[in-house]
Amino acid sequence: MALTLAASGLNLRRLTALRADSDGLCPLAGQDLPAAPALALAHAALIHQEAQAAPGLAAWPLTLNSQSLGTLLAEGLTGNLADGEETHGPALELLAPHCAAALDRAQTLDELRRRGELFRQLAEHSPHGLIVGWPDGRIEEVNPAYLALLGYTHEQFLAGEVGWPGLHPAEAQEHAASAPVAEALRTGESGPHLTSALTRDGQPLPLSVTLRRLGSAERPQLAAYVRDLRAQTAAEERLQEPGASPETLLRDNQHELGVRAEVLLSQHAELAVRTRALDAFALLSRDLVLETDRAALVRRAQEITLDLLPPGYAVYYEPEGPVWRLKSQVGELGHPALQTVVDAGLPLDSAQNLNLPWRTGEPLYQDTYDLNTDQLGELVRHIGATASLPVMLDGRPVGVFAVALFGRRRWSVTDRTVMETATFNLGLALDRARALAEVATRTTELERSNAELERFAYVASHDLQAPLRAMTSFSDLLTHRYGQTLDERGRLYLQQISENGVHMKRLVDDLLGFSRLHTGHLATEACDFGGLFDQLRLRLHDEIVTLGARVTRGPLPVVPGHKAQLDQLLQNLVQNGLKYHREGVAPAVEVTARRGDHEWIFAVKDNGIGIEPQHFERIFVIFQRLHGREQYEGTGIGLAICQKIVERHGGRLWVESTPGEGSTFQFTLPAQD
Repeated sequence: MALTLAASGLNLRRLTALRADSDGLCPLAGQDLPAAPALALAHAALIHQEAQAAPGLAAWPLTLNSQSLGTLLAEGLTGNLADGEETHGPALELLAPHCAAALDRAQTLDELRRRGELFRQLAEHSPHGLIVGWPDGRIEEVNPAYLALLGYTHEQFLAGEVGWPGLHPAEAQEHAASAPVAEALRTGESGPHLTSALTRDGQPLPLSVTLRRLGSAERPQLAAYVRDLRAQTAAEERLQEPGASPETLLRDNQHELGVRAEVLLSQHAELAVRTRALDAFALLSRDLVLETDRAALVRRAQEITLDLLPPGYAVYYEPEGPVWRLKSQVGELGHPALQTVVDAGLPLDSAQNLNLPWRTGEPLYQDTYDLNTDQLGELVRHIGATASLPVMLDGRPVGVFAVALFGRRRWSVTDRTVMETATFNLGLALDRARALAEVATRTTELERSNAELERFAYVASHDLQAPLRAMTSFSDLLTHRYGQTLDERGRLYLQQISENGVHMKRLVDDLLGFSRLHTGHLATEACDFGGLFDQLRLRLHDEIVTLGARVTRGPLPVVPGHKAQLDQLLQNLVQNGLKYHREGVAPAVEVTARRGDHEWIFAVKDNGIGIEPQHFERIFVIFQRLHGREQYEGTGIGLAICQKIVERHGGRLWVESTPGEGSTFQFTLPAQD
């Protein structure tokens, strides 16, 4: 598109103003960077401070007050300055000063914006209060330090709750005529002056304020720098008290500093304890995750808890019949006779240090241990403080975690957090250990079940098939040798014996195949479904020809799987489509596949008799048949085998069907990575 400047008669495709900075030549905001030849020409014009031209290009330096600002670049000219044509020179010379002025204004605005942002950041992070407003007392902006000084939020300021008349009522009427304001308006800055403001709760706040004039003389604004004088005022008031002197004030300040130092040391010690506790919890969490033995879990929690406390011992009890039975102990009890009593079991009705946490589900802390709590008398006189916490599992207590210290102790928030977190994590770990034990039990049961299935498979393949083979063989032998001497009914009986023997053998074979799907490791390999289909079609060639069927496929992928099982899956579904065909309609079966997100979706579509929707799930249940054997031969196991194969491969199998039109069996298999 051509840009025509009618006033100058300049015809061109693009006009670009480039400014000079530390990185070289840069286009103004919103403009594209010129092509390399144009940029080189513009750079030459800037360096040599004179017009430069090339075919279709012209560059003119932009200067203001003898200072180089950049270059004006014209692209797509219809003439060429280098060829001596002067049609463009005057136009560029006319445009250059205007562009230079515009470029200078843009740079000035950028600098103002930069300085404004710097000022805003300085104001926001200043430790002293800052106000910007008008001589009549109206406030336009304040910084966070000023709002914090008075107890207001920025939202309250925006809502109009912060203003000079309300905060400085004594000066509100005379603010504009006050000496500091007059001085700041006259000289540009006032000296510090003392005033006061009201905090949000109405308390007077002594301040030192310095004013500085902003803006033009016709419309000036004022910036107020505010300093809190409370500490200074308090010190001056104390000096005015009878008997006060700089020396006593210094001693008082030293005492106050000492108190503050003690507080800081206490806070530092508390922080150190919390840091140790956090490190211990990290270690405890790791150990509890790695460990599964119940006794080892309890002991580890006791060890880490005691490591964070003064000398003492930790015990863990569970109720057994009429006594509290000691399950785990870390540390010496401090009295041999006490150890004997504890090992024998504490009576349920007397050990209140254990009973109360168990009944209430809440911890019990004693800063000074009451000797009557557990009715142990002199055996526990050496114990100073105790803590007893219930260990919960599924919302119910399973034991009590107790700690006894040999000295008195005021249980702090950190102490309580340490022990309550330890017992909570212990409960989680015990729950996890229980779940793992249940999984191990179920695994053992499954292994036993698999072993029984394998034994059944052995029986089915040997003990059952041997008599079946004998029955079928003798039936065939009778038919061959004595069939002519039997009447029609006798021959029919022999035929039924033979056919039922064959059917029974097929049923046993299918049961054997179905049981083997539940056992053993699924060894996978890359399986070419296209190759499996082609081999299947060769095996079924005679059946396909006899039925006049059409069995086809689309492009089929390679997927990871058990080759023999996937071959059986494909064969069962294709033969299903051939078997359940409509009378007088040649069977047609088509196998296709399409890619999903992380899987392949296969479809085996036929034009058979179809299935009613209410039977869509029933057909996958073993031995569930929709038709009698006199209509369609089969054992009722084929689709159950298909579903089991697909599920073992991490997929799913379902059917979509319209009665009288056909069915489509679809299944998914994971795609190869």
